[in-house]
Amino acid sequence: MNYKSNQIKQGMFLIVFFVAMLWIGNHVEQLLGGLNRAIEILTPFITGFAIAFLLNAPMMRIEKLLFLPKSPLNFITKKYHRILSYLVTLVLVVMVLIFIFQTIIPELSTTIIAFINTLPAAFDNLQLWAQTNLGPDTPIGDLLVRANFDWTKLESTIITWVTNSWQAWLNSSWGLVQSVFSAFLTFILSFIFSVYVLMNKETLQNQVKKLCLAVFPKKIAMWIFKITNMADEIFTNFVFGQVLEAFIIGTLFFIALSIFRFPYTLLISVIVAVTALVPIVGAMIAQTIGVLLILTVDPVQALWFFVLFQIIQQIEGNLIYPYVVGKAAGLPAIWILVSITIGASLMGILGVLISIPFASLCYALLRDWVNYRLEQKASQQIVESHPE
Repeated sequence: MNYKSNQIKQGMFLIVFFVAMLWIGNHVEQLLGGLNRAIEILTPFITGFAIAFLLNAPMMRIEKLLFLPKSPLNFITKKYHRILSYLVTLVLVVMVLIFIFQTIIPELSTTIIAFINTLPAAFDNLQLWAQTNLGPDTPIGDLLVRANFDWTKLESTIITWVTNSWQAWLNSSWGLVQSVFSAFLTFILSFIFSVYVLMNKETLQNQVKKLCLAVFPKKIAMWIFKITNMADEIFTNFVFGQVLEAFIIGTLFFIALSIFRFPYTLLISVIVAVTALVPIVGAMIAQTIGVLLILTVDPVQALWFFVLFQIIQQIEGNLIYPYVVGKAAGLPAIWILVSITIGASLMGILGVLISIPFASLCYALLRDWVNYRLEQKASQQIVESHPE
């Protein structure tokens, strides 16, 4: 009887599943439209939660440092500990942003403008070097010697495109005002929401736990708690470990390039640091851009930069990355590439950044499930091989 009952349940489940899939297939556009609309409405809260997530780890660490057992600040009432820690975190973040906008960005813009201005002469020198050292008989030498760019026409095309884009932007002034006001309002709402989340996160956690226990069976509720804890650990370790690792590798490149007097030191170091946020692929992108930049100045230096890049990458990969990031990603290289590709196609740059920890979470859950099933089958085989 139980066997027939299980068959009926499985049949009903398959029927419902196929009907649901058929309905979804016939209403894909409406579902996507509704999803986009829901995301637009929830954008302030999603952004606020993201801000709270980014500020939470440094805030909690600062709170522990400020209020150690023998800290002179222990006279402050405990309910104000979180507020003071949040204010200190916010001040530090603002100081970092001011430093970036006042120091690094102007220097980067100056370097980029200088690179653009010297590009025609640099390309001519590269052609001359290729003709002298490589000769027209080699494929690369022949390609460089025969290449011919009309820099004046290219400059005119870029200026025309920028002018037209700027005019179109100014013509839609009312739409521009609306967009700016909407973005500003969204940021304010997101910021307020993030403050509320950080100030009351323990209360919110308890409320969500009570809701899950009230709505779902205890087994499912515990499974949800396990997933959320894993997600929090994976995302926190990956994001902050990756940011710290990017800062370290960018600093290493800046020091090394400065010592050996490579051109575009700051620009290449910033590119290395930014692309280091994406494992495996980021290093390839940074290396390619760095070689191309230095190639316009001195092809021999470009070769030495390639060698230096490999040395620093080996140091970073074997000494720094395991201790800073550890197994935060926990993904084989092939799955990192797959997750980056899918994330980029779905959500662009943001998708690239969040795809790896999300894929790590799915990989960890799948690994646990597979191990659980193998243990179940092993136990079943032991029971069957030793009947009473």
